[in-house]
Amino acid sequence: MSEEKTEQEPAAFDEAGLNKLEAELLGDIKQDEAAAGVYVEDAQPIDEELKGLVGGVLNMGFIVLAPNWQVAPEEVEQLTEAYTALLSKYCPDGLGEYGVEISAVMMTFAVVAPRIGTPRTAPPPKQEGQKVPDVLSDEAV
Repeated sequence: MSEEKTEQEPAAFDEAGLNKLEAELLGDIKQDEAAAGVYVEDAQPIDEELKGLVGGVLNMGFIVLAPNWQVAPEEVEQLTEAYTALLSKYCPDGLGEYGVEISAVMMTFAVVAPRIGTPRTAPPPKQEGQKVPDVLSDEAV
């Protein structure tokens, strides 16, 4: 059995053909957008700070208020994008002068909320071999 190695030349790209294909695909996309009444150029730019806050609110809300729903991270991300776009529409300048305060409250909520219901101090550890007397007295043993 003899194995012959055949070397293949790298494929040559037809730059003009690729540009034509790209223009055709982009034209189809623009036509679909126009037919649906959606114009991507008109969409507000996404404010990343606002997106982070909205995502934090939604994630912590589901964790604290509805843990049994088991909302997946992908679902939270989709809701985050939708509500961020909605808030961007009504607050095009972002959170304005209250952005820092809202961020501080959200971070506090993110830290404190999962710990609600947990005792603030740990119970003292039990020591093995130490007997607790049935009757306590102040006399030395």
